[in-house]
Amino acid sequence: DDRRATGRSAEDICARRLRERGWRILARNWRIRPGELDLIALAGSTLVIVEVKAHHQGLRRGPVHPVLAVGPNKQRRIRRLASAWIAGHGRSIGFREVRFDVVGITFDREGRLAAYATLKTPFEVKRARARAIGLPVSLNASEAKESRRIGEGP
Repeated sequence: DDRRATGRSAEDICARRLRERGWRILARNWRIRPGELDLIALAGSTLVIVEVKAHHQGLRRGPVHPVLAVGPNKQRRIRRLASAWIAGHGRSIGFREVRFDVVGITFDREGRLAAYATLKTPFEVKRARARAIGLPVSLNASEAKESRRIGEGP
């Protein structure tokens, strides 16, 4: 099927680019009954769950940019799947943070790469939920300062 081939090509391009940046690909197309995670990678001490979206220029269905194709329902599913992967594999990895990225790849009408875009952490993991399921939670400087003030963080 053409959609499957397009998705596979996009994932291949994405995985190659991530490896070129020094990331370690831990899993591709990890699947359990509720769904699939496209790529799971380690970038330094950050575990990155990568959702890859692709489309061809000139198609009239879907959003204008493939990175915009990950809505709230898909975000929830990805978070749940990431939790399941971490529960089964995460202890042996040695990561300190988790990030969710969406990579959008656009192909021209001949199937050549026309555009590549990355949204880093386009959706957030609620801190309380992350702690409840055992995900490491990173805080930016102002959040860390505020959490120290109220006695909850590092």
